[in-house]
Amino acid sequence: RQPSTEELDVLLGDFVAYRNDFENNRPAAERLLSIGEKPADRTLDPLDHAAMTLVANLLLNLDESISQN
Repeated sequence: RQPSTEELDVLLGDFVAYRNDFENNRPAAERLLSIGEKPADRTLDPLDHAAMTLVANLLLNLDESISQN
């Protein structure tokens, strides 16, 4: 389903907070992006990429996502 305006506001706020954290700790963003089977896409801004990774993690861990099927 599409998120409501309020939900989008929360997600955007989370993204901004995560990005600010990574801006103050760039090595943490690099460590996060080094995890996984495939290498990180180096054409993406690593701070945005790491912050969006945490937003995606948040979405995938919602009960609504888990119990969809």
